[in-house]
Amino acid sequence: MPPARPAQLGQRLSESELRVMRLVINGRSNIEISRELFISELTVKSHLGRIFRKLGARDRGHAGALCIATRQLHPREVEIIAMPSAVAF
Repeated sequence: MPPARPAQLGQRLSESELRVMRLVINGRSNIEISRELFISELTVKSHLGRIFRKLGARDRGHAGALCIATRQLHPREVEIIAMPSAVAF
């Protein structure tokens, strides 16, 4: 598989795709996203496929990082989810 490339000019995500990505970044599953946005799970999968193609992303985490790196989402737009207390650094 060729290396992923960042979004090229003109490859901005739609508002619908950005709504999906905000939830993906916060760890929501496809079914959780579909319920929260009142869309079908198939529509979520369709949005994710377009997002991956537009960004050149390998997976959900990579897509989230690229959304922020390409300034399509600002970290302040994404709610912070708490880390489990069992996680030690």
